[in-house]
Amino acid sequence: MVTSGETAIGRAAWTLTLLVAVAAGVQAQSLPTDSLPAYRRPLDTMRVELGEVVVGTEAAAAPAGPGAVRIGAAALAAIPTTSLADVAPLVPGATVQTNSRGETLVYLRGAGERQTLLLLDGAPLAIPWDRRIDLALVPALGLGEVEAVAGPASITAGPDALGGAVRFRTRRLATDGLFAEADAWGRLPAAGQFGAVVLGRRSGFGWSAAAQGGSVRGEPVAGGADLPFGQADGALRTNTDRRSASALVRLDGARAAWQGAVTVLGATDAAGVAPESHLDPASESVRYWRLPGRRYGLAVLNLARARTAGLAFGATAWAGGFGQTIAQYPSVAYDDVAAEQHDRDAWAGLSLRGERRTPVGRFALTGRGQLAQHREREGRLRATAPLSERYRQLDAGAMADWWHRVGQVDVRLGARYDRLALLETGEKPGRDAFGAASAFGLVEAGMGSGWRLHVAAGRAARFPTLRELFGVALGRFAESPDLKAERAWTGEVGFERSGARGQARFVAFGRRTTDAIEQVTLGDGRRRRINLGGTYAVGLESVGAVRIGRSGRVGGHLTLQHVRDDSGTRLPEKPSALARVALGWAPPLGPNARLEGQWAGGAVGPESGTLVDLASAPRVAVRLGYRARVAAAVADAFVRGENVTDAVFEPQRGLPAPGRSVRVGLRLLFSR
Repeated sequence: MVTSGETAIGRAAWTLTLLVAVAAGVQAQSLPTDSLPAYRRPLDTMRVELGEVVVGTEAAAAPAGPGAVRIGAAALAAIPTTSLADVAPLVPGATVQTNSRGETLVYLRGAGERQTLLLLDGAPLAIPWDRRIDLALVPALGLGEVEAVAGPASITAGPDALGGAVRFRTRRLATDGLFAEADAWGRLPAAGQFGAVVLGRRSGFGWSAAAQGGSVRGEPVAGGADLPFGQADGALRTNTDRRSASALVRLDGARAAWQGAVTVLGATDAAGVAPESHLDPASESVRYWRLPGRRYGLAVLNLARARTAGLAFGATAWAGGFGQTIAQYPSVAYDDVAAEQHDRDAWAGLSLRGERRTPVGRFALTGRGQLAQHREREGRLRATAPLSERYRQLDAGAMADWWHRVGQVDVRLGARYDRLALLETGEKPGRDAFGAASAFGLVEAGMGSGWRLHVAAGRAARFPTLRELFGVALGRFAESPDLKAERAWTGEVGFERSGARGQARFVAFGRRTTDAIEQVTLGDGRRRRINLGGTYAVGLESVGAVRIGRSGRVGGHLTLQHVRDDSGTRLPEKPSALARVALGWAPPLGPNARLEGQWAGGAVGPESGTLVDLASAPRVAVRLGYRARVAAAVADAFVRGENVTDAVFEPQRGLPAPGRSVRVGLRLLFSR
């Protein structure tokens, strides 16, 4: 049954779709996806590479394929970014929300967070134990480009990418020179950040380094938010403080036909976890958690051999580590630790790709493998004490694909096989390895007048994680050792056009998933993961942008989706409409302004055994700034209001998004 709320959302969403389409079609003769010149103009000598040349496995790979969206340095510079949690909402079709564990996750087109593959310079960011990463833990200051692709084309990025793949790439200079940026901002209420990045290149050798740190005393509560439980008096949400620090370093160089790069990322934080405000602790199980210490590290090595005699080769190797302590408290007072869990993770992987160009197309073979270990112990013990339970897994796979152009038509076909072996399962009984085959096909064709059509279809699988199989999360979950792999058919049809003044893209998509992994509540209050009969999602997505004069730009994206299980029941926390619109005016020097609006509506959440509508309202941000030359640098001072209408938005039941806040900041740019 369609509710009045869904009807209103549908009308507004279709109106916005029409506006975006009309705007993007005005003299739509091309708008570079990366629009970096607006960011570069204040310093004529600033030269920041957009990541078009990618060192490593992806250097030998085909483009991401039809439907890929690139977000460049200009778009990232236009918003105050602390972590990937601030960057992900820029991706069309993306829902970003913080769960009851305090993890900020991204969902594409209604797919689960474990169905979205996140990569940094070609290496997976996710912790293999749970195959996801808290976006709030990974810094954003050193990023130069984001490339996102949803639907069948994402299968080419790697395993477990049923919903999509997002590639994050570090910043680097394209030509010899030096560039430095420093920024600082404070937020009312109760937050601040400082960061700096330095990029350099000389004689074929490049380097980049970024560091940032910040502190948040708490997130503001929207005025009309309903918080019956788990909220002390005050304007800040209970237990939402955070302290963080991070560093990112990259070195790259080229010699003869070879290119190489090393990227090292390190991040640490300590944070509180907001309790679910709709749960009565007298009758429900509530997480009163704090994360007193988390540490994340990732090192990536890329090697690529330029094409010689039609043959190209690329390799990416990576190694990562993660450690955390979870402290559980008996009440919202957070005054005495009742239990602790200590986790330690380590993993290493390798991906190899070879590509051969022939008269009948290009052929490529890709092989990958990753070995991972997870150790944990529950109880009030020192974090340095030996960890009792150990889990180990090995996942490996191979992919073969072929693509060819005939006139204005591009065709790409491929297949892959992936396997996951559980080498060690702690004190739990082991189980057989998982294996699954995937396949995809893509066709793109020119239609005249700058328009292109693409059709894509594929079938892929996602294996359960070790945490889904065996994790109990301090008594919150029961083990689920009998889970099967999720399998999905995906397809889409899209049109797009680019030109000097604008760009537009329209996509109709669908996804049918069988054995979808979801949660049920047991009689004792614990939760268990099970395989449902199946789910499906169908939707429409539009992306548009127009350049207005030399300094103006308006752009936006909208996704309408219908996500249900086989019985027709709506799936929790999957909005029916997602929209984002931004209008910016940024001349090289002098005053500048930016207006942003975003909305996610039509979602439901579980409460007392039923589904209830989640609060939703448009959120508006306004930025006013002024750029001026100061000696050899450019200074950009700004004030930015977030959620200026203090709208109540509830991405997950009992965990509303932050209310109104104001940031005041300064950015300094230097180049020579």
